Amino acid sequence: MKLLKKLFVFDFDETLVKCDRDHDAKTRYEDIKIIEKIEPMFSIFRSLINTYSDIVILTNRTYKCTEDIANALGIGITRILTRSYCLTRMEIDIVIAHPEDLEDFLLRMDHDKIDKLTKLAKNYENIYFFDDLKARYEKHGNMVPENVHIFLPIEVEK
Repeated sequence: MKLLKKLFVFDFDETLVKCDRDHDAKTRYEDIKIIEKIEPMFSIFRSLINTYSDIVILTNRTYKCTEDIANALGIGITRILTRSYCLTRMEIDIVIAHPEDLEDFLLRMDHDKIDKLTKLAKNYENIYFFDDLKARYEKHGNMVPENVHIFLPIEVEK
């Protein structure tokens, strides 16, 4: 099987956009209210989407947000991958009420994203993944395939 050259993957929250955390808590992360688009990452994303067809949004949000994410990005998105594990209302409420106790939740998120990246990596020579939580993936070392390159979002100094 011939591998495709490259795939660009973007995290959604805090990489491309900033969302209203109070709104997220009230809607249990099942609805999106964007405060601002993060530049220059959003412009880079827009530029790449016009040049490459192989672009993926990888988010920890529920599948219920897929249409909102596509609308928020203002484009006909090719693929949006949402979390593949279920959180009960009680689990979400615990995460919201005790943000200092997030490690179990974050580990689940890490493993879910790494699993998706691993599956994608089988079809591409290189994957360029932009995520504000880059340091979390470094903790998992050899779980991330060698052809997956993880970058922090590019930020303009204020």
